[in-house]
Amino acid sequence: MPAKISRNVPKPRRKPASALSRAPKKAKKAKPPKKKVRTDPFTSKQVSSFYFKAVLDDDGEKRHLL
Repeated sequence: MPAKISRNVPKPRRKPASALSRAPKKAKKAKPPKKKVRTDPFTSKQVSSFYFKAVLDDDGEKRHLL
C-alpha cells in the first residue's frame, strides 16, 4: 500500500529569473530629523513692545513717524 501524499502542502516555488539576476537591495539609511525652520525672526511680544515704543507716545496717542 503506497504512503498517502498530503495534497494540502504547498510546493516550494522557484524565484523568477529576473529576481535572481538583480543585485540585492541596499538598506536605506535613516534620515536625520529635519530642523524646524523659524519663519518669523521676532516673537509677537517683541513686535508688540516695539510697536508701542515706536508708534504710540506716553499718552497712548499715535505719533507720526514722518
